[in-house]
Amino acid sequence: MAWSYRKRIKIVPGVHLNFSKRGISTSIGIKGASLNFSSSGTRLNTSVLGFSNSYKISSSSSQRSKQPQSYPLPVPDYNQNLSDNIFSADVHEITSQDMSGIKNLYW
Repeated sequence: MAWSYRKRIKIVPGVHLNFSKRGISTSIGIKGASLNFSSSGTRLNTSVLGFSNSYKISSSSSQRSKQPQSYPLPVPDYNQNLSDNIFSADVHEITSQDMSGIKNLYW
């Protein structure tokens, strides 16, 4: 079971200090509309009649630098040593018209 932790302290009316397992943030605003400033960036939170929305305004500089890097896929070298050929038995030795060898294995 996942655990969570949240604590909200009112500094002055309209300004709160928030503590959670992700870190510390500050919220400024009124009931229904607030700005949240945290280490992951700034968010605008709105709520009307029980419906809420959170919109990311900006990301932190550390998150912007964590863009995924693209690495080229390895290209197989088909010109490598081809002297290691794989040999198989003759087709007539491993198959039959009525598949009697396979039938003998199962029945």
